[in-house]
Amino acid sequence: MKRILLLVSIILGVNVLFAQNTFTIGDLTYKPTTGNNVKVRSCSSSATSVVVPSTVDYNGMTYNVTCIGEDAFSWCTGLTSVESFAFYYTTALTSIVIPNSVTSMGWEVFYNCSSLSSVTIGSGITELSDGTFYDCNSIQNIICLGTVPPSLENSYVFPSSVVSTANLNVPCGALAAYSDASNLWGQLFAGRISEIAYTINAFANDSA
Repeated sequence: MKRILLLVSIILGVNVLFAQNTFTIGDLTYKPTTGNNVKVRSCSSSATSVVVPSTVDYNGMTYNVTCIGEDAFSWCTGLTSVESFAFYYTTALTSIVIPNSVTSMGWEVFYNCSSLSSVTIGSGITELSDGTFYDCNSIQNIICLGTVPPSLENSYVFPSSVVSTANLNVPCGALAAYSDASNLWGQLFAGRISEIAYTINAFANDSA
């Protein structure tokens, strides 16, 4: 009986400690990392639009939001919009995958994400606004999952340093659509557009 009570006490203690180490504001749950820094731990599955702030206030303290944790938005199946400046000055962010469920993004969403090197744009995006990747000069690889190229509001969606060096990967069968010189994708990434490569490993189930 004492062992059972001890086990229950340990479990409750761990749960309390976990609860103390995370806090929720709106649709986002945060987890402290070091000092006054926190990372986005998870997002409410019912969220349809999200803004990741640069700071959050909780229990009388101001925390800097410095990181978006692994799988932070993995179950946000209702997420359809990412607001303007959502990732403003998230300078430590190195890669981003925009889910297929997201259909629109605000102006300068990734403003000055200076370490961002890899971008995957989901198939739900139909347009990229002016300055979406403003000052994201480290982008080396862009993957577009839509078979129909999303429209670009203008040539300033990506920095000039990116459009002159980055590679664009598109779905199989969509190469011609993206390479067409009549659209901005073809003009900006001419000569650096290729189809997404897939590797398939097959194994025989017997020696025959």
